[in-house]
Amino acid sequence: MAALLAVAAPRAVAAVHTQALAERLAEHPASELDLTTTTRFGPDPGPSTRGTTLPDDVEAVWGGQEERMADIRALLPEPLRGATGDPISVAVAGPVKASIPSAGPGSPVYRIQPGFDPRMRDHLELVEGAWPAPLPGPVQQSFDGPIEIVLAESAAGSLDWRPGEVRVAEYPNGALDVRLSGTVRAADADDGFWTHLPTALRASVVDNGISPPEYTAVAWFDPASWPAFAPQALALEMSAWIPIDTRAVTAEDAPELATQLGEVASASFALGRGQWIEVELPDAPPGSFQPYAAIATVGQVAFSSGMRDTLDAAVASAAAVDAVLAMIASGPIGVAIAVVVLGARVVFERRRGGLELAAARGASPARLRGGLLAEGLAVGIPASGIGALLAVSATPGASGEHGWWIAVLFALAPAALLVARASELSPLRRARADLDASGGRIRVVVEAIVILVAAASCALLLQRAASGAAPTGIDPLTAAAPCCSPSRHACSCCGPTRSR
Repeated sequence: MAALLAVAAPRAVAAVHTQALAERLAEHPASELDLTTTTRFGPDPGPSTRGTTLPDDVEAVWGGQEERMADIRALLPEPLRGATGDPISVAVAGPVKASIPSAGPGSPVYRIQPGFDPRMRDHLELVEGAWPAPLPGPVQQSFDGPIEIVLAESAAGSLDWRPGEVRVAEYPNGALDVRLSGTVRAADADDGFWTHLPTALRASVVDNGISPPEYTAVAWFDPASWPAFAPQALALEMSAWIPIDTRAVTAEDAPELATQLGEVASASFALGRGQWIEVELPDAPPGSFQPYAAIATVGQVAFSSGMRDTLDAAVASAAAVDAVLAMIASGPIGVAIAVVVLGARVVFERRRGGLELAAARGASPARLRGGLLAEGLAVGIPASGIGALLAVSATPGASGEHGWWIAVLFALAPAALLVARASELSPLRRARADLDASGGRIRVVVEAIVILVAAASCALLLQRAASGAAPTGIDPLTAAAPCCSPSRHACSCCGPTRSR
């Protein structure tokens, strides 16, 4: 029973803490928990060196970025790396007005945010129409036909834009014809991906009741067309993040995860070369002072996550609960220790006669100790093993290693206690306990040891509290400390005091 409780209690408490932590994390969107970086610079275009699963045309543009993100994830320490998913990168430009040619002055204002997602066809499903075609050339050069985009089904309804319809995107340096080639929907609407892009699935609406309402939504371009569209991407915001899988976050790992998130937040990573790419403008007027434009690509970035604060709060809350549970557990632990000690004493006294007879017939001390050791192990190991197995089966899927060493101690305690008393066996005479002069000295030594252990446990607890390094779950040191109080009753197993 003691082994069962020693193993089951920490596992059950760890499971409760993990569930409480999961509920805390569920209160926050993925965009607050993921390791995220946001920059005003565009991706550094180019293929990967090891290859990716992207389509060939997209790989030629976004492959290097995806590979560098995978390398950054590989640098994360465990257990943080094990709690993350495949990295994601998305570039979204600032909103531009997409006007209906025949619209009147009081008509609603429609705006689109040009978006580029290298995994667009993994995150979206086509509902109507066709996927957008790649741009035939750089936007600063004239070409036949409008640019094609797709909108989320709900966003297209808000913008009153039907597939096949052409509108005019108004840029400071000219207008671009834009055609809605199709509508899409999320492949998984519950994916945390969409919390990073609030206007990707549904349009934002600004209606103050005075001016015409304004609708804004992300318009998805063919991702391989990024280099051709880059000169036109005003107010760009590129987000790259490493998703956190909250199902892999446990209360036991919470303190270490919080520390690792802080270390990652203080480091910088190379997401690109941080270079300027010149874009020639062949139609620039003669004598222009800016015959070219320049596109800045991403360089060094830093990642941050709001999960660290949530983990710190969960660890502090769990520590307070564990302190109370440990004090409650100290009572049963003391009773269990007393039962084991007194039980071993009873067994020894019952076996004393047979063992002394064996000693009188020539049994060596080593043989007597071996017999006591075998009897103690035969009692302790099966009982503790069954208790531990029952504890594991009663708490499936839970973690918690603190109770296992207590179960091992309970398994070995009967054998150790029996062997320790082997020196009391005498084939010639049996000493009277009430006349044993050495009993007082033994009692003093044991009490001194108890006092030293109690002082050491208190010092360790105070040092741990000062450093904030308390583990999650019931701390065996906290639970055992009250049992080490220097009470004279704690030494009752040493035998009665000498009477006079």
